[in-house]
Amino acid sequence: MCWRHAVLFLGWVALAAHAAAAFTAANNTVRLTVDTVSLAARYGSTTAPAGTQFAILATTWENKIDPALADKRGLAPGYGVDNLAQHLFLIVDASVLGTLRSGLPRTGGGASLGAFTVATPGKKSAGDVVFEIPAGKPAGLDLRFYDDVGGDFASALGGPAVPPKPSGSIQKNAVGEFAVFGFADPAPGARAPEGFRAVAVDLRARSIWLAEKEALAYDPAVEPGTKVSRVNLLDWPEVPTYLHVLADGVHSCAAAEGALPDTLRFIPEFFTGTRAVFLVPADAHRLELFCAMPHASTDDGVLDLAPLRFPLADVPAARSAPAGALKITDDMFQIAVGDRRTDRFAGEAAGDGQVFVVLDVDVSNHGASGEFFQPAEQMPVLDAGGGENGPDAVTARGAHRPEGDKVHLPPGEERRFELVYRVDATLKPIRLSFHGGTFAQTYDLPADAPARQ
Repeated sequence: MCWRHAVLFLGWVALAAHAAAAFTAANNTVRLTVDTVSLAARYGSTTAPAGTQFAILATTWENKIDPALADKRGLAPGYGVDNLAQHLFLIVDASVLGTLRSGLPRTGGGASLGAFTVATPGKKSAGDVVFEIPAGKPAGLDLRFYDDVGGDFASALGGPAVPPKPSGSIQKNAVGEFAVFGFADPAPGARAPEGFRAVAVDLRARSIWLAEKEALAYDPAVEPGTKVSRVNLLDWPEVPTYLHVLADGVHSCAAAEGALPDTLRFIPEFFTGTRAVFLVPADAHRLELFCAMPHASTDDGVLDLAPLRFPLADVPAARSAPAGALKITDDMFQIAVGDRRTDRFAGEAAGDGQVFVVLDVDVSNHGASGEFFQPAEQMPVLDAGGGENGPDAVTARGAHRPEGDKVHLPPGEERRFELVYRVDATLKPIRLSFHGGTFAQTYDLPADAPARQ
């Protein structure tokens, strides 16, 4: 469908719209009319963030419930949505979900819509619906509305855009189809600290999560209690915790700070997602995107989904054996620890009378379920007075740092990382106080342990 009755902003100068029919779409309870679509850098007094713009939809929502059928079925004659962001989606160029921005003050009073109510058949409610989208003229805009009460509807506001193709194979689990749509090594424009290199990954997905729903929402003429199978929206929470680049099979590398939202939402039909930058060791050879989705909550209960792995760069490299002579068994974890002393780490000096102790830690999960290992809490070292001291802040600057405060290990997975402690240079032996799931024990670190006869 071509652009019709839309106000387009080119260089932020409005071009007058030609008179034409508005865009309309409807489900069983409400009719949406989009009178104009405009793109702008500002809405009222609000400026769009850098690299984005506002897509402004002038909308009218009309209650189209059949009063006679509602009375016959014992249904309420009113309809409303208290959070449009959970129902209405704007898809840009068949690949990007716009962010609905409600409550933005508009010139002349009022604010952009985040909810509406049409209490009786024929009642109307009008206002602007504002989405934040990438800057630039889009090739296509598609509107989707999903609702278990009144049904779904769709409208093409412009385009059509040609959907991009994945750069690798599509993988799926019980709730979604996932694919990498782009990979850059190094990431253009991204700066990496010494010892790292920045890579960029474009991950997208669409929901295939089927659920049984009340058929009345989609066909008010059917008998009450009739069920229909529909695809749900899919939310992936705690994304920064569960999405990493895995280097050489064992080093889990988190996304750069702020690169990932806490939750990614996926809809049916379109592959949408996010582009994120990850810092990986500069000497890493084999890279893969590791997607864990444990404890997915569905209407039928909780699903413990197996991780998905997407090869990114596969330069053959032999995996070294786990470092360290100290072996610890803790419930589901097998841990190997090696250590070394150094005056400098990540370009920083330990300081007068001090030294860095670097632990090379290898953790394997031999249990039947995923679990978190907490390096700072579980592996303090003891000072001369027996006090426990956690890793130094310089740990976070090491190329083989842990992915965060918690290291997630699905069953059968292995992770390696370095922990760095700043201690008195005369302290010997260095003693590790390990806090396990069911026990606590102190160990002399291998490099400082007395030789056995």
